[in-house]
Amino acid sequence: MADEEEIANVVPLLLSTGKRGNCKLLLKLSEEYGDKLPLDGKDGLGNTALHYACFGQHQDAVEILVKLGAPINQQNLAGDTPLHKAVEKNYFSIAKFLITKGATPDEKNKKGQSPINMSKSTEMRKLLKETTHEKELQSIGLGTGAGPGGDADMLDEDMLCDEDDE
Repeated sequence: MADEEEIANVVPLLLSTGKRGNCKLLLKLSEEYGDKLPLDGKDGLGNTALHYACFGQHQDAVEILVKLGAPINQQNLAGDTPLHKAVEKNYFSIAKFLITKGATPDEKNKKGQSPINMSKSTEMRKLLKETTHEKELQSIGLGTGAGPGGDADMLDEDMLCDEDDE
């Protein structure tokens, strides 16, 4: 079993797996450290392995890190979440994956920017806005829960406001 010092020393290696998308090493570290793997470990800028995997477009590493329990909404020193990093680089598939796993598209960084504000493409903005809208509906008990890209993203207007119903 790894001691605290050894676990602290693995953080730079873990960050490197995110930067390089080294899934083989990431899985080896997971096998060796299990639930003691410091997935919330960060560098001097506050970035985690998940931040780096998102920024580097390493889809497989992103998926592994999330499956292992990496904190999906952890902010770095600038206030950016991993979703901010994916949106900044316009990596749609990573952004969509993060959102389906619970990433918050309206979380603001220290500049007051949410991923929605940072999005460069119409497709990305649509994904982020639909997700935010769906979460708002769910918070008041009206959401469908299907999530982005699902068959039930929007409520059927005929179900809500049929004037002929009594």
